[in-house]
Amino acid sequence: MKALPQNAKKPVYQKIAHQYRLRFLRMESHRSLYNPGALRVETDKGIFLLKPYLRSKQRLAKLSAYMKKLQKAGFAKLPHWRETPSKQRWVEVEGRLFYLTDWIEGQPFVADEHHYFLLGQTLAELHLISRTFTPSVKPVPIAKWKKLHNSYREFRLHLPKVSKQTSEVGRWFTQHGPHCLTLSAQGWSTIQLPRIQRLLQAEMARPSFIHGDVTTPNLISTSSGLYLIDWDFAGIGSAYLELVQALTNTADFNIPFLDAILAGYTEVLPLRPDEKLLISALFKLPREAWSVCIRTARKLPPRAFQPLRQTWQNRLKAINWVEEWAYR
Repeated sequence: MKALPQNAKKPVYQKIAHQYRLRFLRMESHRSLYNPGALRVETDKGIFLLKPYLRSKQRLAKLSAYMKKLQKAGFAKLPHWRETPSKQRWVEVEGRLFYLTDWIEGQPFVADEHHYFLLGQTLAELHLISRTFTPSVKPVPIAKWKKLHNSYREFRLHLPKVSKQTSEVGRWFTQHGPHCLTLSAQGWSTIQLPRIQRLLQAEMARPSFIHGDVTTPNLISTSSGLYLIDWDFAGIGSAYLELVQALTNTADFNIPFLDAILAGYTEVLPLRPDEKLLISALFKLPREAWSVCIRTARKLPPRAFQPLRQTWQNRLKAINWVEEWAYR
């Protein structure tokens, strides 16, 4: 998408510039790399990314603190946040929140095995370095696991009714719903194994800092490596869940790409047999099928249905491959 010029002399932008002691010279939106609302800002002191923050001030303050910890700990694959002269890492102007980071000059993520290997390495570096953090509150990521289990239960509840529908979604679940149930039961029974539960309890005692939205639009390839951008959903959580979500969200169930991510990850952060088994179990859960079924039952648009339908056979092959990988 073509960059859209913005008026750097708008009062709101001038107020932001004043707080950072900068002069905004030229501004452009770059939706091809960043979410709508992000602006590339040329200033008298360099080029930056200006990002509006749409969540709460408390959430931004916590996010800012974690980003500062990551930078101090040496994690380099993220944009550095610029501080105001008063050491504030974000500003409030006209009732809106903004933060300013380095502009990462690079190219969109390239779908090849080399870049997927780099993705695995970058994600492992994040999870490894954040284990040194001492959380300021008890940030046990148990809510994510409860949400996951509740989705599974709701899927089982609604599947019989959705399968009786004559719509395209209903016909798909008539054919594939039983397999979804089998995969779900197998994956969840593995998660409930005592040794896997001990593994999860250990992670809850010392969780990781996670990006929260590892997708290809949030990856930029540069001469110095692969960068993660758009950290608005970052926080404390499960490294295992994030790794599986990255496998699902980025690799399109392409087995060489999955292999490259896992090879890059384990080169930096080796995984024990129980950890690999957990990753395989989580990857087996057809969470997109759960979502489509639940949304259909609630009479909401089943937004993920077409990708689910189109990738189903490749997904099944990928599930089998990841299971074989777990036992290597």
